[in-house]
Amino acid sequence: MKTVLLALICMASFNTKAQSSDSVVTSLIEAKIQVISDYLDKKEHSLQKISEAVAFLTELTSIASEADGKYYGQYHPTVKDKEAWANWSY
Repeated sequence: MKTVLLALICMASFNTKAQSSDSVVTSLIEAKIQVISDYLDKKEHSLQKISEAVAFLTELTSIASEADGKYYGQYHPTVKDKEAWANWSY
């Protein structure tokens, strides 16, 4: 009985940690997609933030940006890029 109780406590603890980790990852993805949205709405002008968001989302999803593929192309994500990355995350 003690073993079963201990196993249930461990499983509950693991499940809580996994859910917490999932919510952190989801928040991070949403933040990066928001940077892209802000860029498209002409609210974000930081090339570093845009580049980091594009690189992060491209690496995570394996969905490449429609940009021209050159280094500076990653500073110009498109609406289709944002939609593809957002659809992947949901």
